[in-house]
Amino acid sequence: MRSPKVFVDITELYMRTRKGSEVTGIQRVTLEFAYELVRTEAAVPVFSHPFRKGFELLPVDPFDMGDLYDTEQIRRAMGRAPKVRDLRKYVDAPLRRTFFAIEQRLRGLIARLSGEKAGERISLDDGVLILLGGYDLNHRSALRARDLDRRTRIWSVVHDAIPLRRPNDAPGQRQAFQASFNGVVGCGARILAVSRHASEDLAAAVAEG
Repeated sequence: MRSPKVFVDITELYMRTRKGSEVTGIQRVTLEFAYELVRTEAAVPVFSHPFRKGFELLPVDPFDMGDLYDTEQIRRAMGRAPKVRDLRKYVDAPLRRTFFAIEQRLRGLIARLSGEKAGERISLDDGVLILLGGYDLNHRSALRARDLDRRTRIWSVVHDAIPLRRPNDAPGQRQAFQASFNGVVGCGARILAVSRHASEDLAAAVAEG
């Protein structure tokens, strides 16, 4: 029986290209995990363009570098990510929400018509997709992977459960975290925690409903 193809989703790094080359927090963890998985040939790097359906293959060359945190090569290989707004933030401002929704559609149309592409389109088939990003981005990638092929097995990394366990440290994020987490689970994903502390926090939050 052949081993499943493993893909590591580095969309978190792709979206970071809009803000410069420095990586911190979740982007740093994503880079470190992806670097080890790609360098040891355990996984193939992919990312998801926000205005195109599907996942694109990233060449492994940018991961063969002496300085792990010199992300310029990865940035050049992926191209520059377009600006994407989270429209849920404007639920109490319907006019702004409508304006930004129209703006998003125009950006998406331009992206499709331009055909600008950083890598070749790749099929996940019945492989394994490891999601390394933040909770909202992982949710979107899980939904996209599930729409493309329901046989794809999804593993989603949780970096911490601060919005659930210490909501005062992450104001306004509790409901968004909970909705995204439930959505990822609804896609049939397995959940991976980056630390024992995160695992215990998450298990406690689940036990509390």
